[in-house]
Amino acid sequence: MISVVSFSFFVLFSITSFVICDSSQKSKDYVIELTDMDFVPFVTKVKVVAVEFYKPDCELCEELSVEFSKAAEILKDEGDVAFTKVNGAMTTIPASLEVYGYPTISIFVKGKRTVDYYKGERNSQAIADFVLDTVNSVRSTVTQYAIQNLTEADIEVFVTANKVSVLLFNTFPCPMCLALQPEYAMVAHRLVKEPKIGIGRIQIDEDSELVKKYNIKTFPTLLLYKKGKLQGELARPVSTTILIPYLKSQLLPSITTITTI
Repeated sequence: MISVVSFSFFVLFSITSFVICDSSQKSKDYVIELTDMDFVPFVTKVKVVAVEFYKPDCELCEELSVEFSKAAEILKDEGDVAFTKVNGAMTTIPASLEVYGYPTISIFVKGKRTVDYYKGERNSQAIADFVLDTVNSVRSTVTQYAIQNLTEADIEVFVTANKVSVLLFNTFPCPMCLALQPEYAMVAHRLVKEPKIGIGRIQIDEDSELVKKYNIKTFPTLLLYKKGKLQGELARPVSTTILIPYLKSQLLPSITTITTI
């Protein structure tokens, strides 16, 4: 016969075990709760911030929160972006931004609200895709500034101004030229703080005199210069993992071997 004490202990132990097991299987939440105190500093610090405005007593908010959290998990390894939420019942932030309907998703870029109300599909993948498009758009803007767009008159000044220079010759239409742009832009972005390396780009016609002058045989063509002197053509396709270390190695002084007889 089981005593009342033993039975009570068994029930308590079973419930506790269930709770512990359940909590250990609960997925990590990648959404950060913001308040009146930390909202502005946070959205200003992070490049792209997705914000879900919600209220605890809102069923639609609960449903969207699940998808929003999944979207955050999808992009958890993506840099330059954060997923956050703001409780409309506990903060003054929604009123200051004229958010009166719940739930609402807004996007902030460098502290500025660029999307007032997300109007896409309310599922995790659609939300993640929309946010990632915003992130890529911001990155593209940054990397484009790192590449110097040149004209024929600029080339000589550009290659002599830098210790090491790479010059990309494009034409139009040219599918391979377009395919090369994202990786080339990333190379430029990662070398933007390296003052001795210049990353340039020039758009020319296939029958341009520059084709003969620079012996351009195919498009796109990448030419390497050191101290204004042409060193040769770089192999394609461009890879950041290969090209960046190679360009940095070109800054090192050349070693001259002297053989004595």
